[in-house]
Amino acid sequence: MIPYTNPDDFRSTIATAETPVLVQFSADWCGPCRAIAPLMNQAADAYAGRVQILKIDLDACKDIAEENQVTSIPALILFKHGVAVERFTQARTLSRLSAFLDQHLGEIS
Repeated sequence: MIPYTNPDDFRSTIATAETPVLVQFSADWCGPCRAIAPLMNQAADAYAGRVQILKIDLDACKDIAEENQVTSIPALILFKHGVAVERFTQARTLSRLSAFLDQHLGEIS
């Protein structure tokens, strides 16, 4: 299970990560967020060492959500070198999420 990340760890990880960082903006009360939790856990296992996966609690980190223009959840944003490079909303299957991540990993290989 991917735990929620606090704002300081989020900012530090995004700024210093040597790999892409996929961030899920989520909330405990959000049904679709809970529905994709197993998918995000599978992706974290499958991409360990190649992609970091973080989860941000929308309610506890409203400033981070605003900074990243998150207006609905679940929202997935991929960061590279501290910059948000793409948003992904089609995370309904591991194969779709894998294709998205593989595309971005291919760009930095």
